[in-house]
Parts: sequence; C-alpha cells; structure tokens
Amino acid sequence: MNKKMKGKILAVCRSEKRGTVKSEIGEGLLIENFGLKDDAHTGKWHRQISLLGVESIDKMQSKGFKIKYGDFAENLTIEGIVLH
Repeated sequence: MNKKMKGKILAVCRSEKRGTVKSEIGEGLLIENFGLKDDAHTGKWHRQISLLGVESIDKMQSKGFKIKYGDFAENLTIEGIVLH
C-alpha cells in the first residue's frame, strides 16, 4: 500500500533554557545532526528536536485549558503526521 501522508508545520518554537516553556518564533533553522538553532536542546545528543501533534493541544483546549504552541516544550507543532 503506497499512501502519501501530507503533513504541515503549524508552529516553530524554542527556548533558551531547558525546562521552560518554548516561545513561538515563526521560523527557524534546523541543523542536521544538531537540532533547532538557538534552542536549549540543540546539540549532539538524542533529543535534538521535539514534535507534538496539534491534536494534543486541541484536546487540552477542549477541556478548558488555555494552551498555546510551545506550552508542551515542543519545537515543532505539526498536523497530519502520525507520531506513534
């Protein structure tokens, strides 16, 4: 079966310090084998970039939480790509 997936990046986010909420930056530079330029998790290790499906944000918003892009510390908020 040859199904094509069509995904979309909804937000690019970064933070300067680990353990903090990331801020939406509009666009960024992904560096191969390194991560998102100027993000706290950038480097030569196993967690260079974090992806989150927008469905997780939608679910929390439907429960009344005021969640925005970056609140889950994701670098890329995506839509249309199955992550599991």
